[in-house]
Amino acid sequence: MIWRNCARSRKCITKTDPQVTLGSVRPFFAILIATLCVAALSAQDFEKASVTRSSQNAGADVAPPQQDPARVHYPGATLRSLLARAYGVALERVAGPKWIGDERFDIDATLPAGATPEQIPVMLQHLLAQRFGVIVHEENKTAKFFALVPAKGGVKMKSVEKPEISATVDLVSDSIQLRDYTMPQFA
Repeated sequence: MIWRNCARSRKCITKTDPQVTLGSVRPFFAILIATLCVAALSAQDFEKASVTRSSQNAGADVAPPQQDPARVHYPGATLRSLLARAYGVALERVAGPKWIGDERFDIDATLPAGATPEQIPVMLQHLLAQRFGVIVHEENKTAKFFALVPAKGGVKMKSVEKPEISATVDLVSDSIQLRDYTMPQFA
């Protein structure tokens, strides 16, 4: 802070006090940083958004292509599909109560000026937190799975000279029969 002593003479003496300077600048920078953070977060929100229950009983969990680059429209989307889209995970990896996969919503939102398609997932995250009170956390789960591995004695399948691929599906006995399939074709 700079202060002047001009009380008794016409000549002013300017002095700089380093302690006062740092003390008065810190709150200024704190306010500046807080303002920039609020501006950055508000830039990550949709300009306007409408969330309503969908009248559709069933809809596609994949959004149709966007016609207007300044708007986002998700008709008949489940909360599960919106979470998967917002956080960039597979639909199967989103867990929650049963209703998040059953209830459908229509979302119409206007993008702020200068917004890019890469910012839409973050804007969608903020919208889900504001309107649905969504709180997200990650957890590791142990899952059972089957692995196709060779037997102890090695692979006993024989290579076919001229593969004639055929497949038979029997819905009555729930069986599938594949003939002359290679392992890459089977996978």
